[in-house]
Amino acid sequence: MGSPEGLDGEEPDSNVPVSNRPSPRIELDESIVRLTKISGPDPEYTQRALDREIEGTMLVKCVITSYGFVEGCRVLKSLPFMDRAAIDALERRRYKPYLSKGNPVEIDYTFKIQLNLPR
Repeated sequence: MGSPEGLDGEEPDSNVPVSNRPSPRIELDESIVRLTKISGPDPEYTQRALDREIEGTMLVKCVITSYGFVEGCRVLKSLPFMDRAAIDALERRRYKPYLSKGNPVEIDYTFKIQLNLPR
């Protein structure tokens, strides 16, 4: 296994131009930018959440790929009996890719999901 400096203790290759090195993901959320959803479902209430009349706001952080697919979701703020339903719905969505300097890039995106009981 390599060390943080590089493989087998070597220094990272300083001959690789900075423009060719992978860039860190951009962190965004709905307060900064609204992504355009192309397809996919909204989270649906589970029967257990309905039975217990669960309402509130969830925060779920996901990776939006440069192709607009949602993956690697994790719940930051949970609601009882809704975590899996929210992740499943988000990971079936597709968004218009986020552009940085005119090119699609992978981003970390925090979704704010408001759940209200049907009236």
